[in-house]
Amino acid sequence: MNKNQEIALKYYSKAIELNPFFVEARCKRARLYMDLKRYGDAIEDLTKAIEALPISEEAYLLRAQCYAKLNKGDKAKADFDHVIKINPVCEEGYMQHGQFQMSQGNIHEAEEDFKKVTVLNPLNPEGFFFLGSMQIARQALEEALVSLNKCLSLDPQFKYALFQRSSVYSQLGKTDLANIDIKKLMELDPCFGIQDEKEK
Repeated sequence: MNKNQEIALKYYSKAIELNPFFVEARCKRARLYMDLKRYGDAIEDLTKAIEALPISEEAYLLRAQCYAKLNKGDKAKADFDHVIKINPVCEEGYMQHGQFQMSQGNIHEAEEDFKKVTVLNPLNPEGFFFLGSMQIARQALEEALVSLNKCLSLDPQFKYALFQRSSVYSQLGKTDLANIDIKKLMELDPCFGIQDEKEK
């Protein structure tokens, strides 16, 4: 724990001591616990936050993330589902639920979640990126191309989208277009992919 985290922990703990029902402080302390990989402590805070405010989308989303980190998939899914039940138009709820479904290998379910993200916010490039990724996973390459084109129209410097689109172009035999995307990618980040390999 660094000095800033130590100070923040004391601050949030004091705030909670003064008011055990202070939901915002509990969520902030939980985020800090998550940074420290203290997921059990985070879950305890978030459960108390939910008891104090049963409609707290933030608390449910954070607790779902903790459960996912602890490989408690059923509990994570229940919390993600509850967020969407509380707020059927929660863009972040569908985004996180989709990423969770993706991590579980549930491609079709994840794709449906990302579709909802793009409907709720047509200006969110990440929604189209993840939608395109799921379409690639089920080999719907033309559909993926539409999604990735939309993503890159919103954010032309989205490196992972450029990489994915170059792969789709290659698989469709459009080598010239694939090379154009790779060239753009290398201009944006000459070391693209190298750091990812080092972290493995």
